[in-house]
Amino acid sequence: MQRLKDAGESLQAASPEELKECLERGHEEELEAQNVVTAARRQLQERTQDIRSQQNGKGKGKNDDPNEAKSNTEIQRAKVRINSMEAELAKYRQMTNQLEEKLKVDKSLADITVSVHEAEEEIGRLLEASDSWALESPPPEEDESAMKALQSKVSPTVLQVNQKINQAHGLEQKELRALSARLTTAQGKLHRIKDKASNIKKAEAMRAIKDVGALVQKAETRATELSNQNSGVSKLPLDRLEESHKEASDAVALIVDAQRQLASSLGPKPLLEAKVEVARLQLRCKAAERKARAVFDSYNRRMLQVSASATDQVLSALRAVARREDGTYDVDALCAELILIGDVVTEVHITDYMLKARPDVSEEVAKFAMRRLAPHGLTKQGLAGLLEVFCA
Repeated sequence: MQRLKDAGESLQAASPEELKECLERGHEEELEAQNVVTAARRQLQERTQDIRSQQNGKGKGKNDDPNEAKSNTEIQRAKVRINSMEAELAKYRQMTNQLEEKLKVDKSLADITVSVHEAEEEIGRLLEASDSWALESPPPEEDESAMKALQSKVSPTVLQVNQKINQAHGLEQKELRALSARLTTAQGKLHRIKDKASNIKKAEAMRAIKDVGALVQKAETRATELSNQNSGVSKLPLDRLEESHKEASDAVALIVDAQRQLASSLGPKPLLEAKVEVARLQLRCKAAERKARAVFDSYNRRMLQVSASATDQVLSALRAVARREDGTYDVDALCAELILIGDVVTEVHITDYMLKARPDVSEEVAKFAMRRLAPHGLTKQGLAGLLEVFCA
């Protein structure tokens, strides 16, 4: 029986990998112990019958022999020992049956157990990695991919465990409940990691939207200022008209840029809060754009009018000097009148000539026309082309 006790201790201390081999050895010890107990029980029964036969031969009232009393005592002791051995054997069998059932259950749940273990390890790695995530930028792409892969792995495992629990019983159901508890814990950790990633991305998105919001505010302010200055466009000096026209154009460009940044700030998978804020800013942008474009259109119409008038005045004066009798233009003669030194006709040449020869064309008109026609000057060939083109 001591060997049986040692076998039982070995079974309890065995690792999952050693358990099957230990059970096989334990069954051999159990069989040997069973044979010993059976033999002892048989011997006890034979000894008991012998004693009873001797007592019956002596007849009634002759049972005062001290040897018989001693034999009866020994038989009782043997019964106690054999009963104890049978109890130990039954206890051992119960333990081996439980271990065999556990081995069977572990084998049937091996794939699920491995999946749960791998998920726990990966979640532990992600938890450690999330502690080092920067709050100013989104989590690393590999961690984002790992979270998605984990979720796609954990969800089917949870479903599989829940389905098996409803059909299982005994030790298998107990093990499944333990696996379910582990999965619940793992999912809780995964949700915390995902929440942290979501909060980081939300904060980043809102920072980006806040920056664009400042740009939208700037555009709105500029559009309002231009709208308030839009009265009396027809009376503006030409240089101020040009400035206002450029300011209105810049305001429209600023709003267009704000709209572009708003669209790109959402990213491929925008958060709901970001989408709501961007939609609100887009409405403000559209209102500011309408206001800025109305101002720009007003200045632009005036610019087209005065540009046509100013360029026509200047070109008409230049053509009058350069026109030959046959209707063609003598650019060399015109350049002589402009007192051109070098190859480039500049704004100074034109304005000086107008002041001297055509006082009806003001210096302001001459400068304005040259800024529209050739802000960087003209070569003789360019001047000839300009006279022909605008004449046609």
